[in-house]
Amino acid sequence: MRRLRFPPFDRVGELKWQDVWDRYRAAILVGSGLTVVLAGLVALLLVKQRQLLTERARLAELKNEYKRAATHDALTGLPNRLLLHDRLAHAIARAKRYESLVAVAFVDLDGFKPVNDRLGHDAGDALLVALARRMQDALRETDTLARLGGDEFVAVLADLPDREMAFKLVDRLNEVLSQPFPLAGEEVRLSASIGVALYPADGVDEADQLVRLADQAMYRAKRDGKNRVAAAFPIAA
Repeated sequence: MRRLRFPPFDRVGELKWQDVWDRYRAAILVGSGLTVVLAGLVALLLVKQRQLLTERARLAELKNEYKRAATHDALTGLPNRLLLHDRLAHAIARAKRYESLVAVAFVDLDGFKPVNDRLGHDAGDALLVALARRMQDALRETDTLARLGGDEFVAVLADLPDREMAFKLVDRLNEVLSQPFPLAGEEVRLSASIGVALYPADGVDEADQLVRLADQAMYRAKRDGKNRVAAAFPIAA
């Protein structure tokens, strides 16, 4: 009669949580435990995923820092010798393709050592950083300014239409270097000896050969009295 819902078993009794608990206690405990375990596993996976992403980002940042340290000067942030040769090789390749001109200007400061010795190395470093910034501002975005070390810099002037444009940019470098620098409570004045080599006019098409020609021209500028620009192969008047 109860199974068939005949009177007096045709009325449904009041359902209480205690009745549910008493009847399904084991299932509820097992289900709750599984839910807690699954929630814990999900939370742990999310934490591990976040840690993995953070570690990956940190490794990528370190890789970029190491790469930059290998290709840039630590003091000025300018490209170093390694990156300079890479940029110059690309500039030469573009010049071959588009029949343009590349100039390499080797810059050596005149009188930097006495200033460095008199005012101290910290002041000398600050002066080099300021000089680097001024020279960069004087160049175009397509040009590259590198520091080889000490007070030696090299500028790669790419995609030039002619020789006149090359020496116009070099003269601009010389001009900004001759302007006074406020340093350690005084105004410091320097000059520069600059040697210039040109591709293809000077007959070499390798980056290191072009830098060497510019370096030799710079020494000739120093020998001839400093504070001047010398071409690797001057054009006869």
